[in-house]
Amino acid sequence: MYILPLPREQLLFLLPKGGETAEIGVLDGKFSRRIIDVAQPVRHHMIDPWSLETESEAHFKEVQTKFAPEIGEGKAVLHRGLSNDMAGGIADHSLDWVYIDGDHTYKGAMDDLVNYAPKVKPGGLVLGHDYADHQPAKNIEFDVVRAVNDFVRQTGYVFVAMTAELFPTFVLAESWDTPVVKGLVDSFFLRIPGTVEIADYPGNRDTLFKMLQLSNGQTAAIPSF
Repeated sequence: MYILPLPREQLLFLLPKGGETAEIGVLDGKFSRRIIDVAQPVRHHMIDPWSLETESEAHFKEVQTKFAPEIGEGKAVLHRGLSNDMAGGIADHSLDWVYIDGDHTYKGAMDDLVNYAPKVKPGGLVLGHDYADHQPAKNIEFDVVRAVNDFVRQTGYVFVAMTAELFPTFVLAESWDTPVVKGLVDSFFLRIPGTVEIADYPGNRDTLFKMLQLSNGQTAAIPSF
Protein backbone atom coordinates (compact mmCIF):
# COMPACT_ATOMS: atom_id res chain seq x y z
CA MET A 1 0.00 0.00 0.00
CA TYR A 2 1.25 3.45 -0.92
CA ILE A 3 0.73 6.56 1.19
CA LEU A 4 0.31 9.59 -1.04
CA PRO A 5 1.12 13.06 0.31
CA LEU A 6 -1.76 14.76 -1.45
CA PRO A 7 -5.48 15.47 -0.89
CA ARG A 8 -8.26 13.55 -2.57
CA GLU A 9 -8.92 16.41 -4.96
CA GLN A 10 -5.42 15.92 -6.39
CA LEU A 11 -5.82 12.14 -6.50
CA LEU A 12 -8.53 12.64 -9.12
CA PHE A 13 -5.89 13.82 -11.60
CA LEU A 14 -4.24 10.37 -11.42
CA LEU A 15 -7.39 8.35 -12.15
CA PRO A 16 -8.26 7.18 -15.66
CA LYS A 17 -10.24 9.78 -17.58
CA GLY A 18 -13.50 9.03 -19.31
CA GLY A 19 -15.46 5.88 -18.65
CA GLU A 20 -18.37 5.42 -16.28
CA THR A 21 -18.15 6.25 -12.58
CA ALA A 22 -20.34 6.30 -9.48
CA GLU A 23 -20.30 8.22 -6.21
CA ILE A 24 -22.14 7.12 -3.07
CA GLY A 25 -22.82 10.08 -0.81
CA VAL A 26 -23.20 13.29 -2.78
CA LEU A 27 -24.69 15.81 -0.35
CA ASP A 28 -24.41 19.21 -2.11
CA GLY A 29 -22.32 17.93 -5.03
CA LYS A 30 -19.05 19.77 -4.35
CA PHE A 31 -16.87 16.70 -4.80
CA SER A 32 -19.10 15.50 -7.64
CA ARG A 33 -18.20 18.67 -9.52
CA ARG A 34 -14.51 17.94 -9.04
CA ILE A 35 -14.98 14.38 -10.30
CA ILE A 36 -16.81 15.50 -13.41
CA ASP A 37 -14.44 18.37 -14.19
CA VAL A 38 -11.19 16.47 -13.54
CA ALA A 39 -11.90 12.79 -14.33
CA GLN A 40 -14.31 13.69 -17.14
CA PRO A 41 -16.46 10.54 -17.02
CA VAL A 42 -18.84 9.96 -19.89
CA ARG A 43 -21.47 9.17 -17.24
CA HIS A 44 -21.35 9.79 -13.48
CA HIS A 45 -23.91 8.13 -11.20
CA MET A 46 -24.67 10.26 -8.11
CA ILE A 47 -26.24 8.20 -5.32
CA ASP A 48 -27.66 9.78 -2.17
CA PRO A 49 -30.87 9.40 -0.13
CA TRP A 50 -31.39 13.18 0.06
CA SER A 51 -34.03 12.51 2.68
CA LEU A 52 -37.06 14.74 2.83
CA GLU A 53 -35.69 16.70 5.75
CA THR A 54 -35.48 20.40 4.96
CA GLU A 55 -31.67 20.57 4.65
CA SER A 56 -31.40 17.42 2.53
CA GLU A 57 -34.19 18.56 0.24
CA ALA A 58 -32.34 21.84 -0.22
CA HIS A 59 -29.17 19.92 -1.13
CA PHE A 60 -31.10 17.83 -3.65
CA LYS A 61 -32.51 20.89 -5.35
CA GLU A 62 -29.06 22.48 -5.33
CA VAL A 63 -27.59 19.42 -7.04
CA GLN A 64 -30.37 19.39 -9.62
CA THR A 65 -29.60 23.01 -10.45
CA LYS A 66 -25.79 22.69 -10.41
CA PHE A 67 -25.77 19.68 -12.69
CA ALA A 68 -28.73 20.52 -14.92
CA PRO A 69 -26.57 20.64 -18.10
CA GLU A 70 -24.90 17.29 -17.33
CA ILE A 71 -28.21 15.70 -16.35
CA GLY A 72 -29.77 16.91 -19.59
CA GLU A 73 -26.90 15.43 -21.61
CA GLY A 74 -26.98 12.13 -19.72
CA LYS A 75 -23.50 12.72 -18.29
CA ALA A 76 -24.83 12.84 -14.72
CA VAL A 77 -27.52 10.50 -13.37
CA LEU A 78 -29.15 11.13 -9.99
CA HIS A 79 -30.17 8.09 -7.94
CA ARG A 80 -32.22 9.30 -4.99
CA GLY A 81 -32.45 6.59 -2.37
CA LEU A 82 -30.43 4.45 0.00
CA SER A 83 -27.35 2.99 -1.65
CA ASN A 84 -28.50 -0.57 -0.86
CA ASP A 85 -31.69 0.08 -2.78
CA MET A 86 -30.00 1.89 -5.68
CA ALA A 87 -27.41 -0.82 -6.40
CA GLY A 88 -29.83 -2.73 -8.62
CA GLY A 89 -30.01 0.24 -10.98
CA ILE A 90 -26.36 -0.07 -11.95
CA ALA A 91 -25.23 -3.03 -14.04
CA ASP A 92 -22.47 -5.33 -12.84
CA HIS A 93 -19.06 -4.68 -14.44
CA SER A 94 -20.23 -1.34 -15.85
CA LEU A 95 -18.14 1.13 -13.82
CA ASP A 96 -14.51 2.09 -14.25
CA TRP A 97 -14.44 3.10 -10.60
CA VAL A 98 -16.71 3.87 -7.67
CA TYR A 99 -16.18 6.35 -4.82
CA ILE A 100 -17.85 5.40 -1.52
CA ASP A 101 -18.67 8.17 0.94
CA GLY A 102 -22.04 7.16 2.34
CA ASP A 103 -22.98 5.48 5.61
CA HIS A 104 -19.78 5.44 7.70
CA THR A 105 -20.87 2.77 10.19
CA TYR A 106 -19.27 -0.66 9.88
CA LYS A 107 -22.39 -2.20 8.36
CA GLY A 108 -23.03 0.74 6.07
CA ALA A 109 -19.47 0.86 4.73
CA MET A 110 -19.28 -2.92 4.37
CA ASP A 111 -22.63 -3.07 2.57
CA ASP A 112 -21.48 -0.44 0.07
CA LEU A 113 -18.20 -2.29 -0.55
CA VAL A 114 -19.95 -5.62 -1.04
CA ASN A 115 -22.77 -4.20 -3.17
CA TYR A 116 -20.75 -1.91 -5.41
CA ALA A 117 -17.43 -3.70 -5.93
CA PRO A 118 -19.20 -6.05 -8.39
CA LYS A 119 -20.41 -2.99 -10.33
CA VAL A 120 -16.79 -2.21 -11.24
CA LYS A 121 -15.26 -3.63 -14.40
CA PRO A 122 -12.45 -6.20 -14.02
CA GLY A 123 -9.29 -4.17 -13.48
CA GLY A 124 -11.19 -1.16 -12.14
CA LEU A 125 -10.95 0.61 -8.79
CA VAL A 126 -12.95 0.89 -5.57
CA LEU A 127 -12.26 4.14 -3.72
CA GLY A 128 -13.76 5.68 -0.62
CA HIS A 129 -13.50 8.51 1.86
CA ASP A 130 -12.89 8.86 5.60
CA TYR A 131 -10.55 5.93 6.15
CA ALA A 132 -9.84 7.10 9.68
CA ASP A 133 -10.04 5.60 13.17
CA HIS A 134 -8.63 8.46 15.24
CA GLN A 135 -10.61 10.07 18.04
CA PRO A 136 -12.31 12.72 15.88
CA ALA A 137 -13.61 9.90 13.65
CA LYS A 138 -14.70 7.79 16.62
CA ASN A 139 -16.52 10.78 18.08
CA ILE A 140 -18.86 10.71 15.08
CA GLU A 141 -19.06 6.90 15.07
CA PHE A 142 -17.02 6.27 11.92
CA ASP A 143 -15.99 2.62 11.49
CA VAL A 144 -14.71 2.72 7.92
CA VAL A 145 -11.20 1.43 8.70
CA ARG A 146 -12.47 -1.81 10.19
CA ALA A 147 -14.94 -2.36 7.34
CA VAL A 148 -12.35 -1.74 4.62
CA ASN A 149 -9.72 -3.92 6.29
CA ASP A 150 -12.17 -6.78 6.78
CA PHE A 151 -13.34 -6.46 3.16
CA VAL A 152 -9.75 -6.70 1.92
CA ARG A 153 -9.02 -9.74 4.07
CA GLN A 154 -12.25 -11.51 3.12
CA THR A 155 -12.17 -10.87 -0.63
CA GLY A 156 -8.49 -10.81 -1.53
CA TYR A 157 -8.69 -7.26 -2.88
CA VAL A 158 -5.42 -5.37 -2.64
CA PHE A 159 -5.02 -2.09 -0.78
CA VAL A 160 -3.39 0.10 -3.43
CA ALA A 161 -3.12 3.49 -1.73
CA MET A 162 -4.41 6.04 0.73
CA THR A 163 -4.05 9.81 0.80
CA ALA A 164 -2.18 11.40 3.71
CA GLU A 165 -5.04 13.46 5.15
CA LEU A 166 -6.85 13.64 8.47
CA PHE A 167 -9.75 11.85 6.74
CA PRO A 168 -7.99 9.86 3.99
CA THR A 169 -9.27 8.40 0.75
CA PHE A 170 -8.52 4.70 0.17
CA VAL A 171 -7.97 2.94 -3.16
CA LEU A 172 -8.64 -0.80 -3.62
CA ALA A 173 -8.36 -3.14 -6.60
CA GLU A 174 -8.82 -6.83 -7.31
CA SER A 175 -5.16 -7.25 -8.27
CA TRP A 176 -1.88 -5.39 -8.60
CA ASP A 177 -1.43 -6.94 -12.02
CA THR A 178 -3.80 -4.80 -14.12
CA PRO A 179 -3.05 -1.99 -16.59
CA VAL A 180 -5.00 0.53 -14.50
CA VAL A 181 -3.21 -0.28 -11.24
CA LYS A 182 0.20 -0.49 -12.90
CA GLY A 183 -0.37 2.90 -14.51
CA LEU A 184 -1.56 4.33 -11.23
CA VAL A 185 1.52 3.10 -9.35
CA ASP A 186 3.77 4.51 -12.08
CA SER A 187 2.10 7.88 -11.65
CA PHE A 188 2.71 7.82 -7.89
CA PHE A 189 6.45 7.78 -8.41
CA LEU A 190 6.57 9.95 -11.51
CA ARG A 191 4.28 12.69 -10.20
CA ILE A 192 4.02 12.46 -6.39
CA PRO A 193 7.30 13.11 -4.54
CA GLY A 194 7.35 11.64 -1.06
CA THR A 195 5.23 8.57 -1.83
CA VAL A 196 5.86 5.86 0.78
CA GLU A 197 5.16 2.11 0.57
CA ILE A 198 3.82 0.11 3.53
CA ALA A 199 4.33 -3.60 2.90
CA ASP A 200 1.63 -6.18 3.57
CA TYR A 201 -1.12 -3.75 4.49
CA PRO A 202 -3.50 -4.17 6.27
CA GLY A 203 -2.19 -7.59 7.31
CA ASN A 204 -3.27 -8.18 10.91
CA ARG A 205 -3.43 -4.51 11.81
CA ASP A 206 -6.66 -3.38 13.42
CA THR A 207 -5.97 0.33 13.86
CA LEU A 208 -4.45 3.01 11.69
CA PHE A 209 -4.12 6.34 13.49
CA LYS A 210 -2.24 7.17 16.67
CA MET A 211 -3.10 10.20 18.78
CA LEU A 212 -0.16 12.28 20.00
CA GLN A 213 -0.33 14.75 22.86
CA LEU A 214 1.61 17.87 21.85
CA SER A 215 3.53 20.17 24.19
CA ASN A 216 1.07 23.00 23.56
CA GLY A 217 -1.80 20.91 24.92
CA GLN A 218 -3.25 20.03 21.53
CA THR A 219 -3.49 16.55 20.05
CA ALA A 220 -2.50 15.37 16.60
CA ALA A 221 -3.55 12.27 14.66
CA ILE A 222 -0.87 10.53 12.62
CA PRO A 223 -0.89 7.24 10.67
CA SER A 224 1.07 4.69 12.70
CA PHE A 225 2.26 1.36 11.21
